[in-house]
Amino acid sequence: MTPTAASALRIVTFGDLDTGIWGATWASSDAALALRAGGSALTAPATIETGDEGEDWTLRADGVELTVSPEAEPVSSEVLGGFDQLGRLSGHATLSDGNTVTIEALCRRGIRDALRPGAADSIRDVSCWFEPDRGLALTAVRPRKTKGHDRDLIAAAVLDVEGAHPIAEPRLSTTYTEDGRPARAGLELWRAEDENGEQSYPTRAAGEVAGPGLVTAAEGMEVQAEPFRWHSRGAEGTGVYLLVRPR
Repeated sequence: MTPTAASALRIVTFGDLDTGIWGATWASSDAALALRAGGSALTAPATIETGDEGEDWTLRADGVELTVSPEAEPVSSEVLGGFDQLGRLSGHATLSDGNTVTIEALCRRGIRDALRPGAADSIRDVSCWFEPDRGLALTAVRPRKTKGHDRDLIAAAVLDVEGAHPIAEPRLSTTYTEDGRPARAGLELWRAEDENGEQSYPTRAAGEVAGPGLVTAAEGMEVQAEPFRWHSRGAEGTGVYLLVRPR
């Protein structure tokens, strides 16, 4: 395990809405797992064993053992430290109703070694993936004692097995329900200019909540996880929207 990964914030989001299985784990030393399979769910303390960027991670909780394998090159973040990476998750989980499910799905895994949850007023972490080999990731942090999205610190990446790309100008828009639950979201991710000073068209995606969410807690923060169905370039994918706030 790398020293950075041992203490850094780690994020794994995964799922496939066609099978009805999705989930997320979030935090550093004391991780929390939220997992749903159809009408059954599980929220539980968890551990994440991480290694180098090219190695498997292992996610464990009571009755749960999942392996997270890299599928593409990692994309480093200068804004929040660490990296994002497209991956594939596999393993099994025993849910609260006693049923055991086998899980095989694309995922996003990430490390944020410059993010301190206790210093944030809120964190929005958005990820999505499209079979067979493309994904998007964004983390927006609103520091304490600031108002408005113009002060947010945002890291984002396009995750692609043929070439992953950091994002120079990321934009996230979210529509919420009356009780504060994310209902719809849009991503607009602009890459940096190339060596000729030219900028390509942005990568865009639009998503909407796709079922009941889950709420757990970690690092003194409430973690609200929502399954999302995403649309981008004519493709439909799965994702997870994490809204993290102080308890």
